[in-house]
Amino acid sequence: MVGISIDLYIYNTVLLNQRLREWGAKDKELNHKILRSCGTFVGDKYILLNNELWECSPYYTVATLFDSAYKDIAEDSFDIFLMMSKEEGINAVDKEEIAEELGFEVIDETI
Repeated sequence: MVGISIDLYIYNTVLLNQRLREWGAKDKELNHKILRSCGTFVGDKYILLNNELWECSPYYTVATLFDSAYKDIAEDSFDIFLMMSKEEGINAVDKEEIAEELGFEVIDETI
């Protein structure tokens, strides 16, 4: 069975910036502009949506922008970098699947 994933990736901003420099993305202002255009900063976290249902998923857009901005210095593609750097993830959930795991049935009422 092939699934389509919708995930929120959460990154520690300090670690993300440190890893960006190590990856070769040394222009802090450009990095912030790219990150801000595709995700959002909340406190000390950077939140990035990966929605495979969208043709222009922010996750792949940010990867493409970083790959283009740093094409001459980056060894690994940026999407690999993003996967290795994430701290946490939140997946879309299926209410019936979760209810089954918890041992009860979901009652859907339509108005």
